[in-house]
Amino acid sequence: MIQRKRSIIVIGGGLTGLTCAFHLQRYGYDVEVLEKTNRIGGLMQTCHAEGFVMEEGPSTGTIKYPEVAELFDYLGDRCVLERADAGSKVRLIWKGTRFHALPSGIVSGLRTPLFTLKDKFGLLLEPFRKKGNNPNETVGELAERRLGKSLVDYAVDPFLSGVYASDPYTLPTRWALPRLYRLEQRYGSFIRGAIAMAKQPKTVRERRATKEVFSVKGGFGKLTEALADSIGRERISLSCDGLHITPLKEGWKATWDGGEVIADEVVTACPSYELPALLSFLRQSQRKALDNLYYAPVIEIGVGMQETGTVEWRAFGGLVPSKEGKEVLGVLMPSACFAERAPKGGANYAYFLGGMRHTDYLEKSDEELKTIVMQSLHTMLKYPQGTTPDVVRIFRHERAIPQYLANTEERLNAITEVEQAYPTLHIAGNLRDGIGMGDRIKQAADVAQQIRNRRLTVLVTAPENYAQRFSEALKAVSLKNGQRFEPIVLPLIETELKTDDGLLDDFLKNIATFDYVLFASRRAIDAVAEGLKRNSVKLPSQLGYIAIGKDGEYLEHVLGVKSCFVDGESSLMGVVRSLASDAKIAEKRIAVLTPKTEGMTEPSTVPDFLSALKQTNMEVVCVPVYLTRRAREAVLERVATLLSVGLDLVALTSGAEAQVYQGVLKGKLFKNQAIKRPEVACFGPYTAKCAKESGLSVDFVSKEFHSFAAFSENLQRWKDEME
Repeated sequence: MIQRKRSIIVIGGGLTGLTCAFHLQRYGYDVEVLEKTNRIGGLMQTCHAEGFVMEEGPSTGTIKYPEVAELFDYLGDRCVLERADAGSKVRLIWKGTRFHALPSGIVSGLRTPLFTLKDKFGLLLEPFRKKGNNPNETVGELAERRLGKSLVDYAVDPFLSGVYASDPYTLPTRWALPRLYRLEQRYGSFIRGAIAMAKQPKTVRERRATKEVFSVKGGFGKLTEALADSIGRERISLSCDGLHITPLKEGWKATWDGGEVIADEVVTACPSYELPALLSFLRQSQRKALDNLYYAPVIEIGVGMQETGTVEWRAFGGLVPSKEGKEVLGVLMPSACFAERAPKGGANYAYFLGGMRHTDYLEKSDEELKTIVMQSLHTMLKYPQGTTPDVVRIFRHERAIPQYLANTEERLNAITEVEQAYPTLHIAGNLRDGIGMGDRIKQAADVAQQIRNRRLTVLVTAPENYAQRFSEALKAVSLKNGQRFEPIVLPLIETELKTDDGLLDDFLKNIATFDYVLFASRRAIDAVAEGLKRNSVKLPSQLGYIAIGKDGEYLEHVLGVKSCFVDGESSLMGVVRSLASDAKIAEKRIAVLTPKTEGMTEPSTVPDFLSALKQTNMEVVCVPVYLTRRAREAVLERVATLLSVGLDLVALTSGAEAQVYQGVLKGKLFKNQAIKRPEVACFGPYTAKCAKESGLSVDFVSKEFHSFAAFSENLQRWKDEME
C-alpha cells in the first residue's frame, strides 16, 4: 500500500481540482491530487482525428474573471490562450427554416424577425417595470415579465439550452444566473443595472475580465496537461477506486484501494454524486443534501468536413429554441472561431443533443445519432444533399451539466454547515459557484487563496539535515495553535563532505594530540564519521568532544561519544564562555571542525568565534572538513518565484543562509519589480548579526536557540503578540 504525508489533498482531477492544486503548489504547499478515474481532466478532453481538433466536453470558455487571464500568465508557454476570432461575436438563432443573427444593437434589434414588434418596443419600458419579489422566480418567468415572451422563446430559451441544456422555466434565476438576479434586485432593471455597472471604474486587474470567448491552442486538453505538468505528475494519483476520507485528531486520512495519504487539509473538487461515499463520516442528512444535484445528460458529436465547397459559416454557432421542435440543441463552429481546428479549406462543427428535454437520447444508437447530424448538415447548415462528413466522433455524457434548481439553497447550507464543523475541509467543484469554465477557474483560485490566508507561509532555508526537524517543529506548534505555520523547505546552502585537501585525514591521524574537538555542525560530525571509516581509526576516549545543543545527541548516535558541553548558552560563543571558566584552559589544544565556504563570502560567525577562542590563550587549530556553497540556481529561482507570489516569513538559521537569501532579493529577477518583502526571523543573535551584515532587516530574533522547538514556540508567541 502506498503511504505518504502531504500538506493538502485535492480530490478530483478535473479543471477545478487541477487549478486549485496548481495554485497551492505555486504558494509552496506540499499537495497531492487524487483522481477516481484513470485520466485527468474530467469531461474536458480533446480528440485529434485526421487533422481535426474536437472537444469531448466544454468547447469554449469566457474570460469573465481576472483569474482566467492570470492562470494563463502563470502557465506561460506551456499553454497558450487563444481568443476567438471576431466572427465569433455572431450568435445564430434558428427560426422557421434558417438561422438568424441574434441582434447586437438597436438597428439590428428592430429589424430582427426573432422577436415580436410588441416585445421590441416593450423593451423601452423595461427600466420602469416593477421589481420582482419571488426569490425562486425562474429565469423564464423573470425574463417574460421584464422582456416579453418572444425574447424568452428566441433568446433566453436557446441561451439556457446552450449553457445548461435545460428549460428556462425550471431554473431559479438567483442560482442559475445570479448576476442577472442581482441586477434587478439592486437596480430594479436590467438596463439601468447594465448602465450603472458600465459606469463603475475598474482597476487594471478588473479590466482583464474582457468577457471574450477563449479556448487553448491545440484544445483544452493542453490546459489540463499543462496544469498536471506544473503540479508534477508524481503528485497526481489516478484510478483511486474506493476513495474516502476520514477526519483524524490532527488532519485527514485519504484511503483508496492500494493507497493512503495523511494531510492537514482536504479540498474536494469532484462531482456531487461522489461525495456521499467520499465523506461517509457525515450525517446521512448532510450527505443527502450535498448530493441533491441533478446533472443533465448531453451528447456531443464532433463533425469534420475536409472540404466545405460553397458553404461558409463565420459565427460562434447556432442555437435552437425548444419551440422549433428540432432534435439538436445547437451546433458550435470551432474552426470559424479558432485557428487550426480543421485542415485548410475544411470545417469543424460540434453538435449538442439531449439535455433535460431529451434525456432519452442517450439510448439512441450511433447510427441514429449520425442520421440526426446528417439531416442537420443539409437542412440547417445548408450542405448539398449527398454531402457526408469525413470524420464523426460521438461523445456521450450521462452526467454532464449541473442543474441549479430550487434545492440549491439546501445544498449550499449543507456545505456551510460541514465546512464550519470541519474548518480544514473545503467543498468545491461544480455543485456551487457556477458551471462555466471561468467559474471553475475562479473558484479554484479562491479556495487556494482562502487556504493560504489561514496559514503563514514560512520559508525554511536551513540545510537538509536540519530543515526536516525545523519543519516538524513548526508544524507541531501550528497544530496546537490553529494551523498557523506552513513550512516550505528550500535549503539555501548545500554541503559536500569531501574537501579534497586531505586536512581531515591528517587531523584524524594526529587527533590524540588535541585536548578538545569541537564540531561546528552536524555535517562536521558526518564528515568525521566518513573519515574514520576511510582511515580505519577510532576516536580516543580521553578527549573532550563538544557539540552544540541537539547536535550532542546526534554526536553520541553517530560517533558513540558524548558531548562535554551540556550547560550554558547553545552557541559557539557559549562554548567560549564555558571553556574560559577552566583555569588551565591556556594549556589546552582544541581542534575546531568547520565548513569551508566555496563561491561565497564566509559569514562572520565562525571567524568571530575563532577570534574569541584564541583570546583564552588556547592553541586553536581550525580544520575545514566539508564544503558549503550556495544552492543551485533552480532552488534560488524557486525562492524568487515564491517571493513574487508572496511569502509571509523567512526563517534563517545561519549567516550563510542570510547571505544567499539577500542575494536572491538583490538578483536580476526582481529588477524593476516591487514585491512585498516577507518578515525575517533569525534563530539567534549570531544569525541576526550576520543577516544585518548582509543588508537584511531583521524582524524577530529568538531569545531561546537551543532547539528548533524553542525557536518555533518563540516565533508563535511573537506572532500572537503582534495580533
